[in-house]
Amino acid sequence: MHTDLKFMTVMQWMSPAFPIGAFAYSHGLEWAIDKGHVSNGKKLQNWITDLLEYGSLRTDAIFISLILRGYDAKKMNELSIALCPAGERLLETKLQGSAFAKVIEDVWKQDIGELSLPIAVAWLQKSEY
Repeated sequence: MHTDLKFMTVMQWMSPAFPIGAFAYSHGLEWAIDKGHVSNGKKLQNWITDLLEYGSLRTDAIFISLILRGYDAKKMNELSIALCPAGERLLETKLQGSAFAKVIEDVWKQDIGELSLPIAVAWLQKSEY
């Protein structure tokens, strides 16, 4: 079991139970399950892999990587917002980013401002809260 506090904190941030409304956004997974496209573990793995290789998770992962390498968070946030392919995705990343910022301020007393979710998570990890 991994017991490093920083690692465990980041895993807590990524948990579906972290109070940022992640349960409300599934990238169509419920629909895919309902239609039988995702019906077992292997198909779920393929679904998630596709999101990471071709979908919004890829973009999020790229931005997280850039922030962790020292790119300017404000500029990357502007780009991440501009690259949202649809209004729903824009709303998702902004609302979750705002909710994440509120929890971080309430619990960790860090004001991270208004950032999209991937930028907020990466910036906070980079800053070592």
